Amino acid sequence: MLKNRRCFFVIRHKDNIDFRSVKENPLPDNRHQHILIDETIELTGNQTKNKYTKKLRRIAVWDAENKQEIELITNQFTWTANTISELYKARWQVEIFFREKAATPYKIFYRNIRKCGYDTNMDCVNSYSRPKGT
Repeated sequence: MLKNRRCFFVIRHKDNIDFRSVKENPLPDNRHQHILIDETIELTGNQTKNKYTKKLRRIAVWDAENKQEIELITNQFTWTANTISELYKARWQVEIFFREKAATPYKIFYRNIRKCGYDTNMDCVNSYSRPKGT
């Protein structure tokens, strides 16, 4: 259903997912060094292989900031592994922003946006979400 609508997803790999590697995609010589693995996989779990029968792409990325490996699953095969990792990173930044916003009293958040004016709301949101001193 997602493929028919040209929808793509990028999710974080869970430890309990059962899959088998179909093909390891070669990493180009000029790749970004944080890309560790780029491979095509199939789900092998009893329920998951029946619910999603198409092949997926698994990308392993080194997160230098948190010193950990992050494994991503996507149904997007045409973009580079780096583009997919950057997309996930950007999505995560949005999630962090909304977590911080949820922890911030509404009056303070709304007042900061109103100071910026209606034409520059996104600039205000962007500056509001940055840590102090950056």
